[in-house]
Amino acid sequence: LKNGLGTTNNNLFVREWFETSINNIGFNYQNRTNACESKKRWFPYNKGGETRKWYGNMNLIVDWEEDGKRIRKATEGASGGRIVSPDFYFKSSISWSLLSNKSFASRTFPDGFIFDVNGSSLFSNEHNYNYIASFLSSKTAYKLLSIVNPTLAFQIGNIGSIPIVFPKQESVKQCIDTLT
Repeated sequence: LKNGLGTTNNNLFVREWFETSINNIGFNYQNRTNACESKKRWFPYNKGGETRKWYGNMNLIVDWEEDGKRIRKATEGASGGRIVSPDFYFKSSISWSLLSNKSFASRTFPDGFIFDVNGSSLFSNEHNYNYIASFLSSKTAYKLLSIVNPTLAFQIGNIGSIPIVFPKQESVKQCIDTLT
């Protein structure tokens, strides 16, 4: 479970994907090194957003040219801005919006996204990824979250505090993974 990037100035550093040239957007990079070597300026950005279950909110990009050079400069000494968990940028994740007006909903993000503090993320090995995504999208997970946190602000500590039980039979887990 990780918090993500805080830009200090979303108007300067965040865009909708259609606001810039598609040739300057780096899609599907799996790590910061490859992204930096690409010489691209913009990269897909998970900033939370509307309550969407399973998939969605993939419309933003963030200025991460030269490993976030402009953001790093802007966040030096700035309150609220910070680069958090950069070693997890570009890795596939299970994410949710920090704030919700409905209920809790998690969704999956493929490789290639930088994540924001409002799009906190959970990282798991490939073997458990679909099972955890399925559990977090269940009514059971929402009920448990309602007990540990009666508000509609879902922080990583809240998500980390709910118990998840893995089935003893691998065939049951595989069935759930397939359905997910």
